Amino acid sequence: MRRIKKIFVLCKLIINDYGIYLNGGKDLLHSPGDFKAYGKEVTIRPPTIISYKEDIILQDRVRIQDGCHIVAKGGLFIGENTTISSRCMIFTVTPKVYEGWPAIRDVGYDERPINIGRNVFVGAGSCICPGARIGEGSIIGMGSVVSGNIPRLAVVAGNPAKVIKYRDETFYTKHMANTSVTDSKRHGNTG
Repeated sequence: MRRIKKIFVLCKLIINDYGIYLNGGKDLLHSPGDFKAYGKEVTIRPPTIISYKEDIILQDRVRIQDGCHIVAKGGLFIGENTTISSRCMIFTVTPKVYEGWPAIRDVGYDERPINIGRNVFVGAGSCICPGARIGEGSIIGMGSVVSGNIPRLAVVAGNPAKVIKYRDETFYTKHMANTSVTDSKRHGNTG
């Protein structure tokens, strides 16, 4: 009997203004031209499955971590400085369910856009359902199911996601003013 050795190869990920590549630049995963709009410093970590890229707007510094599944046929907007953690699901479509239909595959789909505001953090394993609107600066706890409107600066968790508390408006506003100056200097912008 021959012994089979397991070999694990780590992929080299390259992210630049021309796209996201695996294996030292050999395999193109995502190109900015694939999307409706694609900001600066966008990171999409593999393996992430994205359908209907042409219906997605990603603003500057959006980060989508590994293992996410996104179906954006109904339209998806993700605001700047937003992080979508590992294994999240974002679906802008849902099956039309009518009484008397024999099989789900025959009913078609309802499409509703999702809007995720700027400076949002979506915890690992969360599910964002069709028609959801997540306000600026919100935090979505891991494993949450978001199906409605989440107010600005809300901290939510659960299934369905419910508001646990709100972030401090004064601290948030002050921090965001300082962050924009720091980010500009860090990236070499003086104006």
